[in-house]
Amino acid sequence: MLYRGVVNLCFITAILVFTVGFAQSSTDVEKDYEEYTAVHGDSLIIIAKKELNDAFLWPRIWQENPEIIDPNLIFKGQIIRIPRYLKQGNEIDTDKVKQSN
Repeated sequence: MLYRGVVNLCFITAILVFTVGFAQSSTDVEKDYEEYTAVHGDSLIIIAKKELNDAFLWPRIWQENPEIIDPNLIFKGQIIRIPRYLKQGNEIDTDKVKQSN
């Protein structure tokens, strides 16, 4: 009886150690989005223009943030997830801008 209790305790301890180790390693993985903290007066259109240089991408931001019910009602301090794949195609190439001037 005592042996069975010790085996069960060892098994439970092993599961907990594995779970904690897995949880820590999964938080080290790079996020596929950036976090934007909303300021007073923000809407998804304004955030899309600021962060992605294209106001028409606001529906894509809205899709990634299902907790937002009204895209025009964003609260100061609210965390908005902006997918990295949207930012990749919208970076301004400063070398081209300098060459054209």
